[in-house]
Amino acid sequence: MMKTFIRAFTIMSWLLCTSLGLAKEEIPAGDFLSNPWLQKPLTAIMTAVNSGDTDAVLAMATIYDTGTKFGATAEIQDIKPDLTKAVQWYEKGAKLNDWRAQYNLAVLYYDGRGVAKNHSKAKELFHLAAESGDEMAQAGLGMLYLNIEIGGKPYPWYKDGAKWHLLAAQGGNWYSQYTIATLYEAGLGVVKDPVEALKWFLISASNGHEPALVQANRMERTLSPNQAETARAFAKAFAPRSSATKGRVPAMGMEVTAQTQPRGFGSGFIITASGYVLSSCHVTEGAKAIKVRTAKQTFDARLIESDPDNDLVLLKIEGNFTPATFAKEPTAQLGQTVFAVGFPLPDLQGFSPKVTKGVISSLRGIQDDVRMYQIDAAVQPGNSGGPLADENGNIAGVIVARLNDAFVVQNTGSIAQNVNYAVKKSYSMAFIENNQEASKQTQVAGETKRLPFEEAVEKVRKSTVLVVVY
Repeated sequence: MMKTFIRAFTIMSWLLCTSLGLAKEEIPAGDFLSNPWLQKPLTAIMTAVNSGDTDAVLAMATIYDTGTKFGATAEIQDIKPDLTKAVQWYEKGAKLNDWRAQYNLAVLYYDGRGVAKNHSKAKELFHLAAESGDEMAQAGLGMLYLNIEIGGKPYPWYKDGAKWHLLAAQGGNWYSQYTIATLYEAGLGVVKDPVEALKWFLISASNGHEPALVQANRMERTLSPNQAETARAFAKAFAPRSSATKGRVPAMGMEVTAQTQPRGFGSGFIITASGYVLSSCHVTEGAKAIKVRTAKQTFDARLIESDPDNDLVLLKIEGNFTPATFAKEPTAQLGQTVFAVGFPLPDLQGFSPKVTKGVISSLRGIQDDVRMYQIDAAVQPGNSGGPLADENGNIAGVIVARLNDAFVVQNTGSIAQNVNYAVKKSYSMAFIENNQEASKQTQVAGETKRLPFEEAVEKVRKSTVLVVVY
């Protein structure tokens, strides 16, 4: 199979909106990889063009675009650069749905070289190439959305810009890694998340981008040691999207494997040092594959046992871990302070764990379900399966549901405020007892003195994991 190539280029207009406070930068040049057709006679190239060979079409576009300095034969080297003809050849390639032609043509339309400047046309072509999975096109599309002007004034579409820059960053584009870090730090287009910001600054810096290193050093001085440690762990575990994913756009905010895309996220927590994980059954329902992501790395998970009636599932990952401890008390008290740790809406809010605090609002769930607590700690999609902990950081329950806002409005005319549910510890422990190995290793807290809230959160955070479903 012929190697693909990308035309080397520079766009001096590649910059972020001035509201971000970033200096104007040159975008990274694309890599020009060898195209076998450039080593062959022109007649052979044209024969291949007539048979619909996209590599041959791209070779002709390159010949007119670059001044033929990459061509090997004398007749190719005699051809003079002609951007107008390059555009014509890129148009041919774009009509053949070749993402390389779509991308290079988009750049020319954006710059107005060889063709009249047309940012709308550039955006259309960037979209086509970006949807194929090309990170350079995704970066270009992100740049366009962040540089929209209306009436001569900046009017950036931060959400769309962040979406495409994040995809490009996951594909390994160092400029987009730097850009998405800046957006996470400022909370523009994404939920403000300093841990995600530092993670992406570190990743961009590891690719040799010196300004990213400067920003990473600055941020590390402003974050807590735990936040900085989490960001460094995520950065270290990062692996760019495989080239095998070319042709598929991954879900926003999640690095994907070459085999598939995640179709859902949830939370969970490690209950044994050997790697048993408790989560919510509806999170993994219909899963073809499950991965569990800790602060340090991602593991393949096996589904051991499920309990749809109580919405619980037991997973297993391999390794040595710090497990959660369950509360000694058989039940929580009405009005007792509790908190939830998990990964709500990770494709929007990022992959650092989030903490919400509240109380036990009722000792029974919806319609007086005795298996559930009602809590007012805020939860969102993605929190399901995560731990509900007491003030000492011991497990009191498993987050499983929130009251459906649309249903309540339709039936009552009002919006329910922070009405959420967790399976009680006693039902969770009964479920774990079905597995003898997990049950023997599960830890129950002894007599402990009251922990400062921050220490209790840190205790739970160490065992809380992101569950990724494929």
